[in-house]
Amino acid sequence: MGAISDDLAELDSENVDGAGPGGPAGPGGADAADERLERALGQTEPGRAANGALRALARAARSFLVYDAHNEAIKTFLGEYRACVERAVAFGPLDLEVRPFELLREGEVVYVERDRDRSLAFRLFRDGVRRLCLQPGVEWAELLRLLEILSIRYTGVRQYEDDTVTLLWKAGFHGITLSAVEGFVLADDDDDEGASGGEGGGAAAAELRRAGPAVEVPADWDRPAPAHAEGDPAALRRRTIKPAVLAALRDEVASTQAARLAVRLCRELIDLVVDPTDPTRLADVAGLLDEVRGLLLADGQLGALLELTEAVAALAAAGGDEAEAAARELARFGDLSAWRKILRSFERHEGALPAELFTLAARVGGDPLPLFLGLADEAQGRGAREAVGALIGWRLARSGGGLLEAAAGAPDPVAAELLRQARNVRPAQAPGLALALVDREHSELQGLVREVLSAMPSEQLHKASVLRWLRSPDRQTRLLALNRVEKVVDKGDLDALVAWIEALPRGSRAEAMAAGEALTRLDPDRALEVLVGWVRPRQLWDRVVSAATEPVEPWAGVAGLAKIDGEYAASAIRGLQARAEPELAALCARALAGRAEAPGAGPLAEGAAVHHAGLFKHAGRLILSPQMLCFEPEGGRWRGAKALDLPVQRLRSSVAHEAEGTLTVDLDGELHRFSGPGAAAAGAPLAALLRARLAGARAPR
Repeated sequence: MGAISDDLAELDSENVDGAGPGGPAGPGGADAADERLERALGQTEPGRAANGALRALARAARSFLVYDAHNEAIKTFLGEYRACVERAVAFGPLDLEVRPFELLREGEVVYVERDRDRSLAFRLFRDGVRRLCLQPGVEWAELLRLLEILSIRYTGVRQYEDDTVTLLWKAGFHGITLSAVEGFVLADDDDDEGASGGEGGGAAAAELRRAGPAVEVPADWDRPAPAHAEGDPAALRRRTIKPAVLAALRDEVASTQAARLAVRLCRELIDLVVDPTDPTRLADVAGLLDEVRGLLLADGQLGALLELTEAVAALAAAGGDEAEAAARELARFGDLSAWRKILRSFERHEGALPAELFTLAARVGGDPLPLFLGLADEAQGRGAREAVGALIGWRLARSGGGLLEAAAGAPDPVAAELLRQARNVRPAQAPGLALALVDREHSELQGLVREVLSAMPSEQLHKASVLRWLRSPDRQTRLLALNRVEKVVDKGDLDALVAWIEALPRGSRAEAMAAGEALTRLDPDRALEVLVGWVRPRQLWDRVVSAATEPVEPWAGVAGLAKIDGEYAASAIRGLQARAEPELAALCARALAGRAEAPGAGPLAEGAAVHHAGLFKHAGRLILSPQMLCFEPEGGRWRGAKALDLPVQRLRSSVAHEAEGTLTVDLDGELHRFSGPGAAAAGAPLAALLRARLAGARAPR
């Protein structure tokens, strides 16, 4: 360290443009000296790493005085600070001895700054910090909090905030410890205290300094000298304390021990309350319990807080005169104010949550779900939101009761968190909760609804509730619900879905197509009639009514018919393709190209025929497929003729006279008579279809 001492002496003797330590510096003065000194510090690898970390810390702390908090430069300083500290603690604990203008690591000077306005060491020493230790593995959240505290002290404003020692103690660090004494204020420390009326400046402070101390300790307070065990005081000699013994002594007064000692005191007092021979009552120690609880909550000392909670819970469970008072005291450990303070300490938490968090929730009793949901709505910071989400999941894992009731009045972000946790720990209840929340307009919530809907097994998906899923305001959710529709036998489902499709607004093509395919899965035979009706040429009145709109039913019809085998479905698509506008015609072409018809899938019978409708006769073409008996009039439907689609499944009977070339069919009590070659050709195959249906056999293809 000889070289360093020489450099320090040389720097102390320098006075550029009349500038001394703490005085004004001209060009190349204090700043130049600071740069020369930073290059000289660090004779060992750990020392150079410590020097780099402290310089990065000082620069980052001072940077908040120069830059806006969102400036890119701040991010650069923070990144350098984090990297340098991690490099320094890799050599072991960064245990720093604090001197007025220097910081030492294991006797090696690793930081020097003679300018009081810039000196990190001076700020710490002035406020009473004498030792500061950063442990290996210290969390980044604690390093950020340390930086915030030092940045506050760099501002030089001390009228309304605590000093460094108080702020460090309140932070409740786990990876950072300190040793401190009473701080002091220099007589000429006008930069910090002069304007604030503090003890270091102003008329009142000057008067106190002139008056001197109000109490003087007698000069002989330590006389007479205590008797020496070996008899001769002259035998006293200096002994070097072993490092292990010295470390144990320091540990007893370390900042991390305050919580342990406070809880120990409270437990001993509670033992006196339990002792029947002692007159101490819980009311006598309630004030101390409240103060210690507040300290532990503010510092986030969950381990010590849990220990104190268990002591009070044991007193409440013991019965006796103090049980009721202890139960009231225990409730304060888990009220809204307590949990707010706990979550505030988690705002910058990273990594796994401590087990004490959930043990504490279990100890305080009651149902905390409403409280946790309220906290989820107000939690700030990623760490706090993750903590309250985990607490909600912990509560649901213990009991799934009250889930729907809690979600009913919850704001959308809170309801989303509730659904996320239910999906993770209560998957059987998640579909019901998702269905209850499906109509909310919240993007994150709708995404979770889709995740739950996608994960539902087919046997669990309630088919009768398909329209309830379609209430979602999110298009992607509705499409997913349509794709999950399975085959059912309830005619009401198909009719309700048909009505939903017909009510779709203009332009909802994707949903209409998905719904058309869903119809074929619900009931292919009954869907066929509906789908063909949507692709057939419309009547004149329908064309007039819908002239100003673009109906989506044809898109649903093509998509559904593409999933149904047989020539009848293909012919309906081809008929629409011939008269459709380009985009719809292209859809028809893709549907026809994707069909893989089995051999023999064409019409069973086809030919010219005449439809007898009372006194009128209409010439056309009669076509029989396994699903439908169709009549297409010549010249279209604009001359009074009507195309007929008679579902084979609904025909009650058919009577064919081959010699006369006639065919009469009964559709739900309505008779239709045809004549001509087509009628003669369709008679026998239609009778075979009806017999196969009555026998329960599959119709021939």
